[in-house]
Amino acid sequence: MDLCQVFDQELDALEIQTVQKETIHPRKSYKMNSSCADILLFAQYKWHVSRPSLLADSKDVMDNTTTQKYWLDIQLRWGDYDSHDVERYARAKFLDYTTDNMSIYPSPTGVLIAIDLAYNLYSAYGNWFPGMKPLIRQAMAKIIKANPAFYVLRERIRKGLQLYSSEPTEPYLTSQNYGELFSNQIIWFVDDTNVYRVTIHKTFEGNLTTKPINGAIFIFNPRTGQLFLKIIHTSVWAGQKRLSQLAKWKTAEEVAALIRSLPVEEQPRQIIVTRKAMLDPLEVHLLDFPNIVIKGSELMLPFQAIMKVEKFGDLILKATEPQMFLFNLYDDWLKVKIFTYFF
Repeated sequence: MDLCQVFDQELDALEIQTVQKETIHPRKSYKMNSSCADILLFAQYKWHVSRPSLLADSKDVMDNTTTQKYWLDIQLRWGDYDSHDVERYARAKFLDYTTDNMSIYPSPTGVLIAIDLAYNLYSAYGNWFPGMKPLIRQAMAKIIKANPAFYVLRERIRKGLQLYSSEPTEPYLTSQNYGELFSNQIIWFVDDTNVYRVTIHKTFEGNLTTKPINGAIFIFNPRTGQLFLKIIHTSVWAGQKRLSQLAKWKTAEEVAALIRSLPVEEQPRQIIVTRKAMLDPLEVHLLDFPNIVIKGSELMLPFQAIMKVEKFGDLILKATEPQMFLFNLYDDWLKVKIFTYFF
């Protein structure tokens, strides 16, 4: 859940014509002397807006100001013990950025929402039109709890500040400890290498262009040979951007959905990802499963080679919708010792 989704659901109630998510320069996150809008709302007619006030203020002073454009600027910060008054921060930043010559806002009216990741607090300061303030209060109360992006950002900052020194970290899978794969607990390998795949063509002008094709998530139990094959159809990427990044989150989402669909006794106790970039997305999506250990692998495991098996390659390429398949890679080898048929 995010603010754009909230506004999309309230178009008629707030008389919004269009909700526009602005393209943000990457430097916004650490350039503190100027800012810009993250979301821009266009009115069906014109909104009457109040004088600037805090989100917590109950009495807004309305004057004759009207606008057809209304912006929202989202500011994230990491407060400290001496300075975590988020209301004061929101007010100060709004007044700074709306009066300097460097910040570029699309209209004089808008609101700055400040979120303190360290203390999990939020506030907002700015102009308000009828219905906006109660909506932001309700939306932010839910978003601060449910949006996984906050969790990811908070964890990255904690790691950057080395606030994990007292917490044990799970050792990666290596050639020294691979024996644990064959213990009695259920272990899954999750491979996202083939989730986002493209073909490359040459255009009439001579440029190279890419076109997505069907991909798949491989979820493999090395002890039993069980393979969950989730086909990711190209329709998943329609209208989306940053697809390689999105593929990681899609993988984590599908893994979490599979775990929820299984009885407790069949759920994994440990998940090993073949690419370290999957650690954060899985950690976020598996917050409801604190007993599942998630770790990376130092071994180069060639799961992507499964695509070269004709049976799997054709199945994935010809799929017309997202589907889940269950295979056993060991087939009749179960009479052989576990170590033998894995290697």
